[in-house]
Amino acid sequence: MVAGEPHYDDVAASLLGGMVIIDHAEKTVYKVNVMSDLWIGVIIPNIPVPTSKTLHARSLLPASLSRREVVSQISLVAKLIYAIHNPDLRLLGEAVSRDYLSEPCRSGLIPFYEEIKELAIREGAYGLNISGAGPSMFLIAKDREETSRIIHRLSDYLYEKEYENNFYITKILNRGASVEVIVSER
Repeated sequence: MVAGEPHYDDVAASLLGGMVIIDHAEKTVYKVNVMSDLWIGVIIPNIPVPTSKTLHARSLLPASLSRREVVSQISLVAKLIYAIHNPDLRLLGEAVSRDYLSEPCRSGLIPFYEEIKELAIREGAYGLNISGAGPSMFLIAKDREETSRIIHRLSDYLYEKEYENNFYITKILNRGASVEVIVSER
C-alpha cells in the first residue's frame, strides 16, 4: 500500500521487468518489453520531503482536467508506447519530457527543476521528467556514456546551487528482479 491504495506499478515492474501497463479497473498487468539500449540516468536532489511523500504529491494533482488536457496526455502515452515498440529513443524522450498532469503540479517541489530540465536537453538528453512523486528525476540519453556525462553535469549544477545529490545510471531490463549468486573457486 502506498498513500492508502494498492500500488501495483512498482511491484509489477520489479517482478516482470520491462515496462508495465496497469489496468486498475480489471486489476490486470500488461508487460511491454523495452529496447535493449535504453539507458536511464536518475538524479535525486537531497531536499526535505514530507513523511508521506506520495500522498502529498497526489494531493497536488487536479481533481479534474479539461478535455484538451486529457486528449494531450493520452496522446503522449500513445507516443511513448509507439516509441518503445519501434524503437525510437528520440520519440521516447519527447514523450516522457512532456506531461499535462503530474509535472505541472509537482515540479515546484524540486528546486531549479525547469533549469535542470533545460540543461539536460541542452546537454543532449532526449527527455527528462520527475520520477514518481519526486524529488527523483530521470533522463533518457543515447547510450551509457552520454547518460553518464549528462547526469554528472546535472549533479555538478545542483552542487553549484548548494544541493547535495545522488545519482545512478541504469538500464530497464526485460526480466524481473533476480538474485545472482557468484561462486568463486580456488
